Amino acid sequence: MNEQLDIEIPQDSFSIFYVAKTTHEHLLPIAVFLMQISILSLILYNLLQTQGSPLDLTMNIPVDVPIEVTIAQYLACLVSVFTATDFTDGVFFLKRRIFSEDDYLRLNEEDQRPPYSIKWEASNLMRMAEGLLVISVCFVFIVQSTTVIDLFLDFAGVAFVSELDDVAFRLADRGFLGVAAKRLADKVLRCKVHNEEKGEHRGMKRKTARVVLFATIALVMWIGLSFFAREQDVLNWACKSVSLTIGEAKLVRYRSFSGTYILTGRRHAKRAVYVQEQGEGSAFLAYCEETNRWTVYDNSLLDDDEDECVVGPCCNYFLVSVHVVPFAAASRTPLHNHFLHYTILSKVKGQEHMTSRKLLSSSIIQAMM
Repeated sequence: MNEQLDIEIPQDSFSIFYVAKTTHEHLLPIAVFLMQISILSLILYNLLQTQGSPLDLTMNIPVDVPIEVTIAQYLACLVSVFTATDFTDGVFFLKRRIFSEDDYLRLNEEDQRPPYSIKWEASNLMRMAEGLLVISVCFVFIVQSTTVIDLFLDFAGVAFVSELDDVAFRLADRGFLGVAAKRLADKVLRCKVHNEEKGEHRGMKRKTARVVLFATIALVMWIGLSFFAREQDVLNWACKSVSLTIGEAKLVRYRSFSGTYILTGRRHAKRAVYVQEQGEGSAFLAYCEETNRWTVYDNSLLDDDEDECVVGPCCNYFLVSVHVVPFAAASRTPLHNHFLHYTILSKVKGQEHMTSRKLLSSSIIQAMM
């Protein structure tokens, strides 16, 4: 029966819950479990909270992210699987027979197997619930990230919360939580998993089962991430239309740019481009990454014979936003913004002369999904 003593139970507060007998002994593992669940639930609630935000997105997922962030997201999914050991341990140790080394001689003499313990199953269910919540929070963090550094900083915070049960056990084992907690930790160290499989390949089967479980979780996360990445790529979460109103009397000549701009399906500077729905459809609303502004320009003034840009989002535009407008991130809320008049006066000897009259219009931008 010595071959059956090679599997130890997880050294965490959930195992302390299993060996605890009195009400006082149950306080530590239950307190740690409730703390983890509360923190993770509050984080998840905050991540999914959209009330009061100018953005109205599915799970607050950005409309688009750079390619380096997408690569980091796939890597983070893999890392999160290998760090979320509570869920895998809960699945692996479910319905396993546990016994203490103190009972080894008695079980060996009577040739008995240790009985199933409902309390051990309860501790595993707690372990799995906490681990599943950790994976869920990590996944939401991953799909909501817009920069690589923010992605791994948020991931590190969730990983710390997931380790609280292990930290509590180590503190108890070293006597920092009192004599009673130290005694419970010692009991956990003497507990083993009854291995009903025999033969030289039993260890290989356990490793294979863990690899399959890790691969399954990673595959599910990658499938979910791929769905969101595709939605971002085809601009399904971009604003479907943007309404622009120019109401100042000084900008009467530019009121023709007022109206509804609809999604074209094209991109500029990795953001959606909108075309004016009314009129000839030559006016465009697009983002210029050089100035970090949204601009309105008239495509009919483009000169195909010129190699250099004559009119576009970043040169010789008519209206430009003073601040970046987040309607490209699918805002349903009317956004009050100012646009600066910027127009071409003339061309002299091939050189463009422009003037900035700095006429501000109180524009109301309404983005519709």
